[in-house]
Amino acid sequence: MASQPGDRHVLAGEWEYVNGAVDRLTLDEQGNGRYDWKDGRFATHSLIGHTWHGMWFQKENDRDGGFTVECKMCVDLAVQARSRTSLS
Repeated sequence: MASQPGDRHVLAGEWEYVNGAVDRLTLDEQGNGRYDWKDGRFATHSLIGHTWHGMWFQKENDRDGGFTVECKMCVDLAVQARSRTSLS
């Protein structure tokens, strides 16, 4: 199942980012947000099916990179959100 452009809102909320230590980040309705470590930032590029693509940036140490997450939970959340919307 392909994700529609509006489906990124299922990423909104608090997440834990684990990279040696656990840091919390809060994502907005587009799947973008910040975390405390090195003034970090996540940017979502796409959420299609189970695959979430994006970039991370750390301003304090001038680093960045891409990420790909296989996220079955993201699809399940999108289906639930559409179900609630269609019932309204």
